[in-house]
Parts: sequence; C-alpha cells; structure tokens
Amino acid sequence: MRAGDKWHLDEVALKIRGKRHWLWQADDQHGVVLDILVQERRDQVAAERFLRRVLDGEAGAEPRVVITDKLARDSQSIAEQRASSAQRVEQSR
Repeated sequence: MRAGDKWHLDEVALKIRGKRHWLWQADDQHGVVLDILVQERRDQVAAERFLRRVLDGEAGAEPRVVITDKLARDSQSIAEQRASSAQRVEQSR
C-alpha cells in the first residue's frame, strides 16, 4: 500500500532502563505507520535522520503536507531534506 500524501511526524519521550529516549513516529492521513525509530537524542541531527529514514523507506513517495509539533527544528529539517519539493509544512497547535 502506498503512503498517503499527508504525513504526521511526532516524538514521544520514554524511559528505557531508567534512561530517557525518544520514540519518533511517522503516520499518513489514513493512520498507516510509515516508520518508527527509538533513539537517545532529540535534536536537529536526530530529526533529520528520522526524516531521511522515512522518506527513503517510502520508495519515492513525497508528502504534500507534513504536520509536526510546534518545534522549529522539525520544520527546518523537512525544508532541508526536501528543498526542491513543493510541499507545505504545517505545525499542529
């Protein structure tokens, strides 16, 4: 099944063996999980790594809209990863 054109990116804090980690998840508008990644960092590099992983895993699928939380880091990562794409970046409220 091909991914939809509206993607939601989100991260959630969790503890593994007493140490904080971040669960990153990407879904499309139909609720299909595109990718999940757990890592220790939550910074620009981590956001770019996850986004690259999602885009590479979707066999050339390009989102029309990417919805994130209000963190500017995510919007910046999306813009850098797909600078040539004519996509919108929305931030949830």
